[in-house]
Amino acid sequence: MRFYMFAALLHILKARNTMEVKQNMTSKELLYVQDALGHEKFLMEQCKATSEQLQDKELCNYVKKLEAKHDKIFNRLYNLV
Repeated sequence: MRFYMFAALLHILKARNTMEVKQNMTSKELLYVQDALGHEKFLMEQCKATSEQLQDKELCNYVKKLEAKHDKIFNRLYNLV
């Protein structure tokens, strides 16, 4: 099930014309995007909470980069809908 979700998301993200994608998305694909948004938000929150607790500066910076990466993915997904 997860494979199909990510395959659908990859197809959507690779589309060049965002407006065309919005018009052609099925309700199931929209649910996949909604699910992925929830996952990305959760991962951003976990990274933020973790980075605030870390004392190792190098590790803290790495986790902050992960947070930024998930924020970027979240925004790309959000702009699809």
